[in-house]
Amino acid sequence: MRALVAFIKKEWLEGIAHYRLLIVLTLFTVLGLMNVFTAKFTPQLISRLVSEELAKTFPEPTIMDVWLQFFKNTSQMGLVVVVIMFSGILTQEYQKETLTILLTKGLSRWKVIIGKLVSSSVFFTLGYWLSVVVTYLYGWFYFDHGVLNMWAAVLMLWLFGLFLLVISLLGGILFRQNYGVLLFTVMVFGFMLLANVFPNIQAYNPISLALNNGALLEGMTQVVDFYPAIAVTLVLSVLMVILGILRFNKKAL
Repeated sequence: MRALVAFIKKEWLEGIAHYRLLIVLTLFTVLGLMNVFTAKFTPQLISRLVSEELAKTFPEPTIMDVWLQFFKNTSQMGLVVVVIMFSGILTQEYQKETLTILLTKGLSRWKVIIGKLVSSSVFFTLGYWLSVVVTYLYGWFYFDHGVLNMWAAVLMLWLFGLFLLVISLLGGILFRQNYGVLLFTVMVFGFMLLANVFPNIQAYNPISLALNNGALLEGMTQVVDFYPAIAVTLVLSVLMVILGILRFNKKAL
């Protein structure tokens, strides 16, 4: 375990040195501020920049609008940037041949995969929950906090973000170039979108953890409705990690 802890520490220090941590924290802080600012001041901006008549057609903003904006911004911007940023955590090692040195010194290959997954997950988790805290506190300044199932919805999107990191890591094991990793991640994401067209699959589809948060906040669905998707996401994550380790054990570096 000492080797694994040492490798995770190396990843952490490299993440700081290469500004990954700074970028993630800055990105999600900005998104947290944008969530409230966009919900609160969009009608006022439209009134000043376009017309008051158009602004009056917008309903009075509420805390619900803030959290709907949170899920929109995080899904469309935050998760995309995180996947792009961490798509190269293995491919860069291939190009620099640093893994060969570590492996010849006795580091187990499975520890490389687990270490990469843990480090990227920690970076994402810190940024994501910073955005949640900023959104919550900044929203508290303007609105009340009476939103149904807010924390459950937030947890599910966080779980989906971790799932994307697992997919990206598997892509890094299968392909040696960043574009291959990104293409693989996009293909899996597209497959989930396509599968979501079929009603019988939607309840089990991991992508529902990122698409149906608004319905959960508005009371159109219940937390229990997401249990199958959560279970499938966890099982697939474990299977992909195991598959990735088995494939990485046979991969020529």
